[in-house]
Amino acid sequence: MTQRLEAQGKKNSGSRFEWDDGSDYDDVTKIFVRGCSLGIQYIQFNYIKNGQPKCGSVHGLTEQGFTQTFEINHLKEKNGTKFSLSVDGKKIIGFHGSPKTNLNSLGAYFTWIAPTRLEAQGGKGGEEWNDGSDHEGVTKIYVRGGCDIIQYVKFDYLKDGQQIFGSAHGAPGRDGYTQTFEINHLNKEYLVSVEGYYDDDKPGVIHGLEFEANIKTSGLIGYAKGNKFRLAVNGKKIIGFHGYSTEKNLNSLGAYFTTSPLTKLEYIGETIEAVLWDDGAYDGVKKVTVYCDVTFVWHVRFDYVNGGKVERLEHGSKFGSTNDFVVDYPNEFITSVEGTLTMDGSSTCVSSLTFKTSKGRTSLTFGREGKSKFVLESKGCALVGFHGRSRQHQTSHSRRNVTRLSVFMEK
Repeated sequence: MTQRLEAQGKKNSGSRFEWDDGSDYDDVTKIFVRGCSLGIQYIQFNYIKNGQPKCGSVHGLTEQGFTQTFEINHLKEKNGTKFSLSVDGKKIIGFHGSPKTNLNSLGAYFTWIAPTRLEAQGGKGGEEWNDGSDHEGVTKIYVRGGCDIIQYVKFDYLKDGQQIFGSAHGAPGRDGYTQTFEINHLNKEYLVSVEGYYDDDKPGVIHGLEFEANIKTSGLIGYAKGNKFRLAVNGKKIIGFHGYSTEKNLNSLGAYFTTSPLTKLEYIGETIEAVLWDDGAYDGVKKVTVYCDVTFVWHVRFDYVNGGKVERLEHGSKFGSTNDFVVDYPNEFITSVEGTLTMDGSSTCVSSLTFKTSKGRTSLTFGREGKSKFVLESKGCALVGFHGRSRQHQTSHSRRNVTRLSVFMEK
């Protein structure tokens, strides 16, 4: 079902100023933004409809100014009220708004991102049940066990910002023990995987379950007995469950996944007279290379993993000594970047970088530590991309050093 968010910004009186691209598209492919010192002059969107590209109309004026595609950071550089159009678990498929001279307001249409369904794992038999996949996330899990089997499971969900209480799947009336596991979505916590154990000698019996969120785990509920299975999709979170059960026990369990929330951390460092770069987000980081001397970090190079292939991106000038830090992806992720800043005249620049991983490893400190320290990390998340700025050095027209750095984080 399509969801319409109202346009944010200045409201014009009179419908003749309003525009609406509609919501009958598959996706958005490109965004054009033209602006000047007074604000955004116009915006234009290209879409995909029935598998074919469709160029949208220009909304606003087409006078002289600067043009950027996909992303513009004028809200970071100018005074004004920042707004965001986003719905967790949904994607934008259309825009609407109201221009007069400049672009005054902007709204969007959202629809659910098609979930990934993992088939039910465990024993055979039982009747099928399905909680569905139209949720933002899982908020609470109830597991009842006894006589070394899981008797039933029950899940509460978040849907359109409201808590939905689920039904029990299995045998809720039998004697046994009940354990619960709560996921605090207000703290940006979400469920990422389930591990379970079942017995081939007793078809239909699940002995134990363990649930993992991006911040904590439930611990094993039941027994680690029999065959082990796991429900997980790299970079995605669980938004629903399905499976099979009888009047006596839970037979098997499957799950629906959607893309995990991506966190883009704010820049640390200089913002003026520096070239902006943004690598975006990938599956993971395989290697980091840093060029540095006793004064600055001059150059950074990142080997990203994208769909099983390695893509290399680099920024700055190759000056100073070379230092590599290799990550054992996909068994290991970078979880934080620590660094320091130093002054170069009236500007600040990155002077050192240190990387930490999910396996507890810490790289050498690349560069010379300055007085101003910073840390880029998000609890329970892995680093999947970098963005920053590189500035031309004052004493050399041919060299650029890194002045500003930040990251994308994802579970």
